[in-house]
Amino acid sequence: MDFSLFRKIVDEVSSFANELYLFHRGESLIHPKLPQMVGYAKERGLLVKLNTNATLLTEEKSREILESGLDLISFSIDGYEKEVFERVRVGARFDKVVSNVRTFLQLKENGGFKRPLTQIEIMEFAAYSQTNLEKRKADFLRNFEGLSVNRIVIRRPHNVGGSVELNEAQGYNAQKEHYFPCSFPWYSLAIHWNGNVCPCPRDFMGDLVLGNVGTMSLAEIWNNEKMVSVRGNILERELEDQVCCRNCDQTYRHQASVAGIPIGYLSALFKDSPLIYGLRRLLRYGH
Repeated sequence: MDFSLFRKIVDEVSSFANELYLFHRGESLIHPKLPQMVGYAKERGLLVKLNTNATLLTEEKSREILESGLDLISFSIDGYEKEVFERVRVGARFDKVVSNVRTFLQLKENGGFKRPLTQIEIMEFAAYSQTNLEKRKADFLRNFEGLSVNRIVIRRPHNVGGSVELNEAQGYNAQKEHYFPCSFPWYSLAIHWNGNVCPCPRDFMGDLVLGNVGTMSLAEIWNNEKMVSVRGNILERELEDQVCCRNCDQTYRHQASVAGIPIGYLSALFKDSPLIYGLRRLLRYGH
């Protein structure tokens, strides 16, 4: 993304947004101005978060991130062990990635940095043998013992807005019996490198474009005819014409529910409610 376009986006959202995620598709550490992007967004009062696969995380980049004011960094690691990781993330080296993350954590601790909060996300594949699964997990986490990891997150594969075929064993309900409207279009937008704006962070291919922030304001896009239509279709379960929605597993996974709300959504639903969102802004900005 061009830095001038990034500044335009931040300037527009800083008066009403709460969080800015500097990642979507691709690896954010490739961007030569990533530390400046973090700094610019922080100057305008936004919480800034980053996800990285850590393959490009050098000691120099680690220091730049630590000094940038970033609020949270999440390291995505595909599997608990070398064989699985390197089969999934072709060209990457498991030992190198673990070493990069450890170096970052050690620099954070040695430098006395309180931020960013750090989490490690591990993709736990359904095809993983259950044999010794807990031992594999424990062996992996032992790499980070004694270091300042704030949170461990276990992820399951999803079908990326219907772009990847999943089966029942991976939690996908092919019959689509249990429907719960997706909440993304009511509180978030995904902006691609070229300024195209999509209502969903799982729309990696940009199949559902609402407009372009290079020629429109985000306020215009937020409630334009396309966005209103997307929300209405989700509520009415009329998804056949919405490419990234009609086969997405976000709303069709087998999950226990409370009052019709999947248990896995409860914390996010509370955290992202207008009341909590407004309270966070009030505490941070006074309005």
